[in-house]
Amino acid sequence: LFRSNNSKAELRTNSTLQVAGNVSLPEVEGAGRKESGGKAVPSGQIAEQGLQASEPPADAEVAEQIPANFAPNSGVVLGDARIESHHGAVSVDQRSSGDITEDWSSFLGSFPGLTQVYRLGKLSINNAAMDGRQALAFVSLALANNGRTAWPASASIDLALGDDLALRSKVLGMVVEPGSYVNLSMPLIVPRAEDDWAQEKFGVSIWALSVDGVAFGPLLVLEVQRSAGFAAGHQVRYSAAVEKTVLSNELVSAVVQDDAGIELHHKALRYDPTSSQDVTKEWGADLSSMDMAQAYRLGRVTVRLADLDEGLAAFTVFLRIVNNGQQSWPVGTTLRLAIGDSLGLDTIPLDGEVSPKSYVN
Repeated sequence: LFRSNNSKAELRTNSTLQVAGNVSLPEVEGAGRKESGGKAVPSGQIAEQGLQASEPPADAEVAEQIPANFAPNSGVVLGDARIESHHGAVSVDQRSSGDITEDWSSFLGSFPGLTQVYRLGKLSINNAAMDGRQALAFVSLALANNGRTAWPASASIDLALGDDLALRSKVLGMVVEPGSYVNLSMPLIVPRAEDDWAQEKFGVSIWALSVDGVAFGPLLVLEVQRSAGFAAGHQVRYSAAVEKTVLSNELVSAVVQDDAGIELHHKALRYDPTSSQDVTKEWGADLSSMDMAQAYRLGRVTVRLADLDEGLAAFTVFLRIVNNGQQSWPVGTTLRLAIGDSLGLDTIPLDGEVSPKSYVN
């Protein structure tokens, strides 16, 4: 709960957002990015317990990103936030990420303790591709103390508005001195498509820093857009397109149809679309020895280690596999790793029975 009371802004968790007078929330969609400025303060001591703390800013360019604020408690987002998703139904758009304080100036005027509004980015959710499951996303950002007093270890990030995405509150767990900053990780869970909240077309989740229930510093805004999307996952499908599939003489057989595709979810990854193609001729001799009918190169992904930041980098592969054999694939049929690194995916079960000339995505 934000409450304007004698020019004092407060935050109470487990409540709704209330705005005094005629103050209204600005339109979030499409607002431009603004850079924060101000006088830099020198870096101070980094607390060494609890959350992982970064080194103090190493040069003047980074230090300039910490504008001075003479309020007792104050904070600011340092640098750029980053969002990663590890689910094919979730697309991350960080082109709109950045400081949008100017767009929220009328709102912030009623709450002196709040000095910045930062848009983390936008998650686009494909309901059909959720496949009845939840989806994970991770937000990483640096929060700098640009006030006059240290943040106590009890300081926390608390939900102020919208769905909590399984993160209602997170205690920093460490003292943050003025001029210091911490790296914060926010693990989020996007609800299943059949949940009530999931039926909404557009939503905003907002978190704020607080000490003893009083909000200060930046508001962290995350946009979540849902769409009906396409039918994906391991859904059995039949269409006229595969009716023309030439059946193999083998009782059990499969073939990759059309082009595969790869969607990247991390800035450290690069993908060459021309690398996805049928390479059966190149693998002819090896396929004969293994009694296999086709070799298909899903693609080539290059990893820039310098951009990986010792974290995880996710990508999603899309392809269509057609049953071109004489018999149905029974329930329990799986796509399994044959050689090499599994990249976290050893086995993919195919849902349901797949009859001849039907396919799975």
